[in-house]
Amino acid sequence: PYSSGEVIVQNYNALLALARVTRACDAVLMVGNDGLHGICRQRMALDKVSLHDLNGVLAQQLSAALAPCDDRPVFRMADACAHLCPHPDYKLLQLYSLPQTAAARRDYSSY
Repeated sequence: PYSSGEVIVQNYNALLALARVTRACDAVLMVGNDGLHGICRQRMALDKVSLHDLNGVLAQQLSAALAPCDDRPVFRMADACAHLCPHPDYKLLQLYSLPQTAAARRDYSSY
């Protein structure tokens, strides 16, 4: 969720949903909409950010984090969760990735 919103109980709804999700999952990847919105505005140079734009940035970040990048024949998510969340009470993960570049500016980049 965003850090501020139109609904006064937004923070309570997010907290209750997070409590339910952490009981049902082995790992929970926390992503804030404010961070995604900042990437769209500053890095992608978008004036009007839509939900489609936020989902696109999140999809890029998730695919970079979850795609296998070594020569093992099979990437097992269970193995990754076992290493990232070794204790059942510590399930919250956060994702950091750079760079995010606007499509119009990619011609001028070196990667």
